[in-house]
Formats: sequence, structure tokens, C-alpha cells
Amino acid sequence: MPTAVADIESFRVAGFDDEPMLAMTAYAALRLAFSMVNDALGAHPDWQFGNSTEPRVLAAIGYRRPIGVVPAR
Repeated sequence: MPTAVADIESFRVAGFDDEPMLAMTAYAALRLAFSMVNDALGAHPDWQFGNSTEPRVLAAIGYRRPIGVVPAR
């Protein structure tokens, strides 16, 4: 979905200019690429993520693969 003028304007109203918007866009794109590589490798989300994230946030995110388990010591 392309970015609309209203999308940009809402960030400007919130106080962001071009530089931080570019940084946020680049971060989101790199994170998506990293996630796709993990998915292709069959890697599971880290167990630390599962332990430190609120259940309602975890319920809202679909991973297609289970969160990793705590490693045995």
C-alpha cells in the first residue's frame, strides 16, 4: 500500500520531519527483511521475547511459528 499524504501529515503534526521519518521507514524495512530471512530459515522468535511481552500483544501478532522455548541449563 503506497504512503498517502495524510500518512505523512500525521507524522508532521506529531513533530517529525523528514530525517526521523526516513529512519523509521528504513528500520521497518530492515526489520521486515530480517523477519523474512528468519521465516525462510524456520527460526523461532526468541523465548526472551515471549517472556517479556504482554500476552495481549502476543495475541495480536501472528507468527506462523511458535515462540522458542527456554533453553535447558
